[in-house]
Amino acid sequence: MATSGGRKRLIQPTILNQAGTSQTLSQEDIQVADNGKRHIVIGIAFHNVLLPKMKGYVDFKIEKHYKQLVNKYNIDDSKKFKRPPAEHFSPRNKDLQDPNYSVKSHHELAKLYLEPHMTKFTKITDESFDSSAVLNVMSNASCFSKKENNQAAEIRRIIRNEWAHFNESTWSDSYYLKCFQLMENMVEMMPKPEDVKNLFDKDQIKQKLYKWRIDGLKLMERNVDPDIISTVLDECRKLIKSVSSEIESVQEIRVVMDALNCSLKTLELNQQELKEDQEQLKEEHLLIKDIQGQHTTRLQTLENEFPKPQNAFFDIPNRNQFFTGRIKILKSLTSQLNSSNKMITISGLGGVGKTSVALETCWAMKEQFPGGIYWLTADTGGGDIALKSSLFSLARRMNQIDPSIDDSKLVDLVTSFLVGRERCLLVIDNLDEEEFTPMVNKLVNGRWIGESKTSIVVTSRLKPDNLKESLTFSPLKTHELESFSLE
Repeated sequence: MATSGGRKRLIQPTILNQAGTSQTLSQEDIQVADNGKRHIVIGIAFHNVLLPKMKGYVDFKIEKHYKQLVNKYNIDDSKKFKRPPAEHFSPRNKDLQDPNYSVKSHHELAKLYLEPHMTKFTKITDESFDSSAVLNVMSNASCFSKKENNQAAEIRRIIRNEWAHFNESTWSDSYYLKCFQLMENMVEMMPKPEDVKNLFDKDQIKQKLYKWRIDGLKLMERNVDPDIISTVLDECRKLIKSVSSEIESVQEIRVVMDALNCSLKTLELNQQELKEDQEQLKEEHLLIKDIQGQHTTRLQTLENEFPKPQNAFFDIPNRNQFFTGRIKILKSLTSQLNSSNKMITISGLGGVGKTSVALETCWAMKEQFPGGIYWLTADTGGGDIALKSSLFSLARRMNQIDPSIDDSKLVDLVTSFLVGRERCLLVIDNLDEEEFTPMVNKLVNGRWIGESKTSIVVTSRLKPDNLKESLTFSPLKTHELESFSLE
């Protein structure tokens, strides 16, 4: 496990081969392994977190529904039984014309909403009342709202069925996030706890789902937190136990079990390797601490002799080698930026060359901004989607972000980095919407501008007068780029 330099490797992606030993995965295999991990995490979140609460909710609703049917239609007495209207009662596998027909409990009532092969349970709270039964009752029974009917059907189709009939290629990153969104939507639809005798705490369920969504993303990382691995292993064992009853009725879940066991053994191997690596790191830490004590004076001397790096970088698109013309506006922009103007706008019709002019200015003045030049794309017509993506990418390059970051904090992360830099330039391209969103407003009108050494260039299809009304920073320099210029 040690390298030629004496350092031990950290966790490497591994899987069991046919001989029962671990082997390092290729890049293609790693993607497959990640898909399997996503599949496991969705199974844990659905079966271990959401499903028990849904089962309790189904038990509560069906029992209440049964009492209503008994009181109104004598469904428990074959002699007095009156057939309810279809909107109140639509069984799937019983003939209501049977003269001896009666339903003696709400558990029997639940069976009427299921196909015969799903009715092997005695009580709704039994383990044999599995995920398929829970979702089918919720999607078929009239005591649930139409939204709940439809949401349960979607979860059955997209999560439960795809999870049971395992196909590794299905479990991409986007599918993983879609599954969590469906589960969170179901929690939102469920009633307030006080309306169902406090059967569940909606906020607690949402918190658990959110944590699993984030921990699942961290599980894809190269160096996995051992606590996450340990939790996944424990929950995998619970998961295998909870779906064992479904294997008897759904043969395809055996494929899932094989995949779970394989992934489980892989994680166990990685966990053991991580423990060994931790011991090695402890030894290295002691050695480094000893060396650090010996060289404290030298390090202090080096710090005094050499300036600290500013961590600046230039995050702008490639230069257009064929750019020509626009001499007048380039000179004006260069002059204004050299004069430390804070806010400059370039307006004009789409395709007139605003972005090209801004980009050429950035490349021409690269040396004048030691704090770096940074580029954001607004395109605000899509609900800040482009801007969020651009801010997220920039924040990652600034080492200012982690996987659980809230979108509302993106502007703060980027601007706090800029505030601490030497003179720098920020370009905001395609800021075309007249009504600024809160995110855009914080970016272009925030107090951080006055507290930093940052100049801002904005390109927009809006007229200069419109921009003057929306951009509050003063002084504001505006330019309107004309089509077919002869400059």
